[in-house]
Amino acid sequence: MVKLVTGLVALCIAQTASTLPTAESQPDFTPLGAGTTGESQAGIASANDGLIPEFVALDADILRSVLESNITEVPPSDFGDAAQAEKRGIIGALDDRVRWTDRNFPYSPIGRIQFGGIWCSATLVGPRHVATALHCIPEQGTPITFQPAYAGGDTYPSSAVQYVLNSGVPIGAPCWEFSDWAILILKDRIGEQRGYFGARVIEDQHLNKNVWYHMGYPQDRDGGTQPYRQGQITVARLGEFSDCPNQNRAMLVTDADAIPGQSGGPLWLGPEWDANGNRYVYGICSATSSIDTAFSGGSVFMGRSGQDKLSLKDRYRTRNA
Repeated sequence: MVKLVTGLVALCIAQTASTLPTAESQPDFTPLGAGTTGESQAGIASANDGLIPEFVALDADILRSVLESNITEVPPSDFGDAAQAEKRGIIGALDDRVRWTDRNFPYSPIGRIQFGGIWCSATLVGPRHVATALHCIPEQGTPITFQPAYAGGDTYPSSAVQYVLNSGVPIGAPCWEFSDWAILILKDRIGEQRGYFGARVIEDQHLNKNVWYHMGYPQDRDGGTQPYRQGQITVARLGEFSDCPNQNRAMLVTDADAIPGQSGGPLWLGPEWDANGNRYVYGICSATSSIDTAFSGGSVFMGRSGQDKLSLKDRYRTRNA
């Protein structure tokens, strides 16, 4: 069984042309939030068939085993294009969100999760696996649907969420921003048709360079019905001014622009950073402060996205029998 993706590290800010944070000030992060829509739910209901996802909060032993494993990468699908590896990324506008109309890979795995007229952004990171922000997940008992490459309607077939994996850290708890991620397991293996990202933990060579991309579904642009991409984003690690440890590289801060609805969207590098032209998620769009955008993920997220879903489910149930 193909593995899930790795180091998604993202939190996005509703701020234009913000500057990167310094160690002289500590941001006060708040969840970016989901978007709300007046769209008809008829088509969405047919996709999820009322399937209620099962929630799995990972226990401390499982989380500890991931940290000790030193996993730094989970492979993507084989949809990459080695010919693109020699190109530098072409960006629609400097530090700005641009409506994106390309529905082919690598954009086909990026889409929305939808439930009851509310949405967040999300990304396929495996055949059945989707990464998004934990604060986007509704209460248990609510059907959730993933819509890949959504653009005013379903571009490709949607799929219902069957399981929700998360760290179990509640929003608002100390250092919650480091764990604002969830891995969703779909009913259908739509990643085999759309392709999916890999996942990695960020490396020092990628810091403080405007070489990053983000995509999501902002509420202030087309009511969240169209995807918007931003390029030339600069990324830094959360400074030592934070009261939270960052040794597992679980928090990144950026100058990305974002607004509710973009939560859960991916942060990734262009194909020129990989010899095979592959794409990897390094962070999940999550929260905002007055000075920057933050992304959540790191070693624990990467390990969870890298675990085989069936073996993880069996392991969890065995420990809690």
